[in-house]
Formats: sequence, structure tokens, C-alpha cells
Amino acid sequence: MNALHYLRSLIFNISMYVAMLVLGIVFLPYALLSADGALRACHTYCRWVIWTARWMVGLNVEVRGTPPIGEVLIAAKHQSFFDIIVIFGSVPRGKFIMKHILMYAPV
Repeated sequence: MNALHYLRSLIFNISMYVAMLVLGIVFLPYALLSADGALRACHTYCRWVIWTARWMVGLNVEVRGTPPIGEVLIAAKHQSFFDIIVIFGSVPRGKFIMKHILMYAPV
């Protein structure tokens, strides 16, 4: 059974990065034209990853309470890459402070 779990996890990770590439290409014209296009691309990616996590590996996501809509600081105890996806997908116009090295990520 561990081999099956590993395989499902591997397929999920591959699909997550392939979706990042595909959506990055598809939304590139919109993202270049407006910040709203870039925001829509990011929210689409977040929805895709959360949905595939539920469907492929059985990972359920729960957001408790009403996500803030104004300017607020969310200080999350960052555990994984998935935390960022859930938080950003839950707020209307999220912004993040990140390591400088991440500025060189291709997508």
C-alpha cells in the first residue's frame, strides 16, 4: 500500500507543477495586461491544486471563519508550500513577503 501512496503523491506533485506551467502560459497575456489577470491566474491555480489534492490524494482543506477582505496581516505558521496555496486561495487580494531568491523562480 505504501507504493500506491507514493505513486499517488508523485502524480499529484507532477500535476501541480505541470498545471503551474500550463496556467502560467495560458494566463501570461492577461497577467501582462493587468494585475487582475495575474490575480485571476493565481486563484485559478490555487483552486486547481486544492481540488486535485482532494481528488488524487484525499487531502481535505478547511478554512474556518470568514477570510479577511481588507488590508490585514496574516501570520501563519508556515508548514509547507500547500499552506501558501490555501491562504492565497482564500483571500481576495493576498500579498506575501518572500525570500529574495524566490524572485528568480521561472513561473
